[in-house]
Amino acid sequence: MALTQQQLNERKNFIGSSEAKIIAGGNFKEWAKLISEKKGESEPLISKQLQFMFDAGNHLESFVLNAFANA
Repeated sequence: MALTQQQLNERKNFIGSSEAKIIAGGNFKEWAKLISEKKGESEPLISKQLQFMFDAGNHLESFVLNAFANA
């Protein structure tokens, strides 16, 4: 189940677990990048490898949920 466009838009209004990692890491360059993304001043850069992992996870999600439900 991929996130809907509304859910993606709502993510811009709070700090999620992946952003918390950036904040806790203390890297000011990464903080500035995160702030810029949250303000809508820039789009997050997603590598082809990361996009592949997102797509694979979305594709496999229903299979994994069914497998655990039937276990």
